[in-house]
This record gives sequence, C-alpha cells and structure tokens, in this order.
Amino acid sequence: MNRRTAIRSVIPVGIVTIAGCTGSLDTTESRGRSDLSEHDEQGLQKYEEAYNLSEDALAEYSTGRQLFFENLPEGESNLENYPSDWQTLSDTMVSASEDFQEAADLFEESRQLSESPEFNEPSIRAVDWIEAHLEALSMYRDLGGPSRGRFTQRHNEAKRTESPLPPEQLLNQILGRQTESYTPLDEGSPMETPTETEPPEEAPTSDLQIVNSGFSVDDSGDEPAPYVGTTIVNRGDGPSGPAELVVRWYDDDGNFLYEGGGQAELVSLAVEETWEARVYASKEQASIRDAEIEIDAEGYPIPSDENVEVQNSELQINGTTITITGQLVNTSGQELLSASVYSKIYDGDGVVLAGGHDQETSIPAEDAWQFEIQWDARDRIDRVSEHEIFGYGNT
Repeated sequence: MNRRTAIRSVIPVGIVTIAGCTGSLDTTESRGRSDLSEHDEQGLQKYEEAYNLSEDALAEYSTGRQLFFENLPEGESNLENYPSDWQTLSDTMVSASEDFQEAADLFEESRQLSESPEFNEPSIRAVDWIEAHLEALSMYRDLGGPSRGRFTQRHNEAKRTESPLPPEQLLNQILGRQTESYTPLDEGSPMETPTETEPPEEAPTSDLQIVNSGFSVDDSGDEPAPYVGTTIVNRGDGPSGPAELVVRWYDDDGNFLYEGGGQAELVSLAVEETWEARVYASKEQASIRDAEIEIDAEGYPIPSDENVEVQNSELQINGTTITITGQLVNTSGQELLSASVYSKIYDGDGVVLAGGHDQETSIPAEDAWQFEIQWDARDRIDRVSEHEIFGYGNT
C-alpha cells in the first residue's frame, strides 16, 4: 500500500456546538482564578484561545464533511466528477486545516507559558486530537479528494481520540477542585457507519515500492548537482493517486540540513509501471553528502474529467530542456474556476522519467488555455521519447 493512502447513504452531520461549555471564562464567575500565578493566567488565556479556535475549526470540518458526502453519487465511493460546489468544499477544508494547526500551536504555547504541571496532559491531549483531524483533512489536498471509505476510517479514528478538556475544567484542576462531567468538544460529530455501498476490501489498490535508490552528483552541468535517484514500481493491482518524493539532506557528518529539493511529482503510476525519478538539491549543495527519500502518495487516482479537452500537445527539445505545450479547452459550458494539466515523460521502453504540471484560473466557457510545462532532463536527455498529458478543471 502507499505510505499514506491516501462518498449518498450517510449519517446526517450538523454543525458542532458545545452544550454548557463555551470555552470562555468569566473571572467574576470563576472563583479562585485571581489566585493563579501570572504564568498560569497567561497559559490559561492562551488555552482558552486555542480551545475556542478548535471549536471553530471543528465546525468548518463538519460542514465540509457534510458537503463531501452530499456530493457523492448514489452507491459510489469516490467523486466521479467535480461537484458544482467543489471550490466551497476545498476552501472549507483548507480553512479548517489552518485553524486546527493554529489551535495546536496555541495549545503548545499555553503549556510553555504556564508553570503548573496540570497544563501538560490537557495540552498534549488537545494536540493529539487536532493531529487526528488534520490527518483526515490531509486527503483534501489530493485533486481527486478522498474516498468515502478512507475518509470514514480517518474520521472515526479522530472520534476515538479524546477531545480537549474545556478551560473551566482545566482551571478546576489547577485549583485542586473537583471536576464535573462535561460535554466533549466533538460530541455532535458522530461516528460514520460503513454501508452496503462500501467498496469491498479486494477493490484495486496501488502499492508504490522503492526498488532502489542512491545518492549521486550530476557533473553534466556548469556546477556539480547533488541528487537522489530512485526507481519506483507500482506493485499493486490498481493505479496510484498523485505521488511526490520527499527528501531529507545530510552533511558529511550525518547532520540533518533540510527537507525538500527539486520538484519530483507524478499524477499517477499505472500497475507495474516504473518511475525512475530524481530529486536535485535546491540549496547547500556543497555541504550535502547523503540523503534519505520516501514516497508521499495519497488517495485514489484522479477521476476522469469531462469539463476539459487537451488539444495540440507537443514535446520540444532545446539542449537539455524539455518543453511541453498545448491547449486545454473548457468544454464544460461554464467558466472554470481553476484548471490543471499534468505531464508524464517516458523513455523508449515506457519507463517514466519525470512528471510536471501547470495551472490556471478563471477560464471562460469554450475558451482555450495555452499551457506550458518545462523539465531539465540533464544527462538523461537522450532517453526522452514520448509524453502524456492529463487535464482537469473545476467549475
């Protein structure tokens, strides 16, 4: 399976609110709060801010989850086409992710500002709860979105994670008071129940495997260029979703330098298809002596898109630079909010050498967007043989 693998018969979802626990404190009603130390008061204020932001993030998450399920065709597991409100869904989930991440930072800041040990467990627990929801939200970075079954699994995992302790309960613990029962923050967000339309376990899945990899230096250019070369094969029984290579670079003494590098992404890898990828270092080239690489692949293959049509695609070679140009025609009958094209470049044996993409916004109906994708083949220029283009558009 991929390292991160990575929807209408659904339990209704509502906006989550807190019954009896708003997360804000009134010092006139919270006897004993004035007895807190300055550091604990600062920590508690930061905890309140984090808790309230978590409530907002959870409401956005629940709204987006409901939109996702409402747009699934009857009896289907994945979105076959982009729904009319896909941009609303995407924006909602991105906003929820950003709020969750900010809340996690605030919970950690609360723990650092305070001096009472009572802050430790609630703050760590809150961050764990947030990370579980961020894991579910991460699938919305895929162009095709998550599947119903996979999102249900991650949502239920988040539900099983204990939600943050309300601020008033934390105050009681700090003051040594007896704590009362409270409504969990995510009480209104139900577990999802798999239905008869859940895809069977034997449904085709991808399995991207790194067959070999190694650190090397390309001397074909003006300056030496460190890179990681790797061969990846899909050993599963279904095509993969979008995949990206993540590289961590190290110096001569084994010290970690940074993570990242030159672009190495692919829209999909077919069954038994091979990808001979390279990731070049983007900085500190002179210090790099070693690297580690892993695959970050999520979701199912991006669904076919009837909103666009690729025309006049052409691959040109100038020195070691590959340029792919063409037109993406908006055939949806309405304006495209955004559009993307993805390329795959092959050698003569059908081995994938590289992928790339280009994107655009606001394409009127029936208009054609002129796209361009470039790739520096370096010392592999003689292997370049053919290419393939995939187009997608959001209305």
